[in-house]
Amino acid sequence: MAMKKKKGRGISWLKLLLELLVVFAGVTAGFLLNNLREERVNREVEHIYLENLMSNLTADSIEITNHIAANRNNVEISRRAVESFGDDGISADLALGALSVMVTYNDISLQDATYQSIVGSGNLGKISDVEFRMQLIAYYQFLDQVRTVETVHNDYISTYVLPFVMKNMDMTAGRLIENFDPNGIEFKNLTGGYYVLENQKMDMSLELEALNAQLKIRLKSKLETNLKSN
Repeated sequence: MAMKKKKGRGISWLKLLLELLVVFAGVTAGFLLNNLREERVNREVEHIYLENLMSNLTADSIEITNHIAANRNNVEISRRAVESFGDDGISADLALGALSVMVTYNDISLQDATYQSIVGSGNLGKISDVEFRMQLIAYYQFLDQVRTVETVHNDYISTYVLPFVMKNMDMTAGRLIENFDPNGIEFKNLTGGYYVLENQKMDMSLELEALNAQLKIRLKSKLETNLKSN
């Protein structure tokens, strides 16, 4: 009698496919959950940054307003002094007033701790709004320019103004020395240079004020959008 051949157990391709699909679905779900978790953490970190930036920018706004008011006074007095140089000459009182404002440094003090923390930690990319991010960078880059101009301004006072004042003004009595010539070339040049620097500071302060206002509007909108989405 012929012997029957035993049938070998074949591979269950359907079962194997299902097992592979289960593994793939599990891995994919794990990646998706991890990405969602990371995205949620990023948004939370971003929101904290945005709130702190709003606090910094609001404080900056007050400081800039006060700074502009002080600068405007210095610009006005030095402008009047420069315009008074001529055939009639500048009065001693106006010369004294000009020298009095010329010895003031009047530096602006703005809050950049949050921005420096964001940049220093490499988290600038966590600011999801690209346009806002570019505005933020522009604001703080311009702030660096303002500080550079202030350094030049302060160096001018330290190098030229203060030595001149020490020689020509009685600081304790608040008056000019008797032989002071308010229409002398040295005083004219000194006042003219100061006026140019003060004007530059004023223009930059006004531009900084505009950038600050634009940034706060964008930031307020971003914070409101985040609150609605949570």
